[in-house]
Amino acid sequence: MKFILAFLLLGLACPRAYGRTSVPEFAEICGIRVGYDTTDTLEHQMGHGSPEMGGHAHSGRRWLSTPAGCEIDTDAFYYYDYNGPEDGPVIDFISITPISPRAADRALTGENKLPEARVAPEKTRFMGVVSLGMTKDEVLRALGTRLPPPTVEKGAFVWNADGYVHIRQQDILSTSWRAQLTFQHGKLYEIRIEGD
Repeated sequence: MKFILAFLLLGLACPRAYGRTSVPEFAEICGIRVGYDTTDTLEHQMGHGSPEMGGHAHSGRRWLSTPAGCEIDTDAFYYYDYNGPEDGPVIDFISITPISPRAADRALTGENKLPEARVAPEKTRFMGVVSLGMTKDEVLRALGTRLPPPTVEKGAFVWNADGYVHIRQQDILSTSWRAQLTFQHGKLYEIRIEGD
């Protein structure tokens, strides 16, 4: 009886223990973790992005990466009392696509040119091994056993995973992530990662 009473008192005296932040490996790209890191974190690494209309006014950012041959788009949401690595809106979406003709023209003329991202081409690869332009077979071979087989939705490869991120000192926000690889004309056209 004394043991049970001591156990209960100990449980009341100790603050609730929370699990560690858990972000799926596939949510790491461009040196950040989607659903955890902030726009400030990303801009510190890649330079300031062009502000774009996102889910909130100017919450989106866009860069050009000429060495990687891609555009990088993000959107973010500001969580009050966020206890992540830095203050600022948390990136909840990133998309990597080939450089569009419009962005290429803007780069040539210098008119409204997108900022050049300071990011190594390998950092723009999904799971560090999958780059734009690969076929479905090449993607699956490159991934090997790094991930379970994808779900196929309308020809796109999709992975879903659950995890959690501390948003406030007292709460854990349960969240889910989705990675989608979209193909056009048999080649990888978009790497898209979302965190909800």
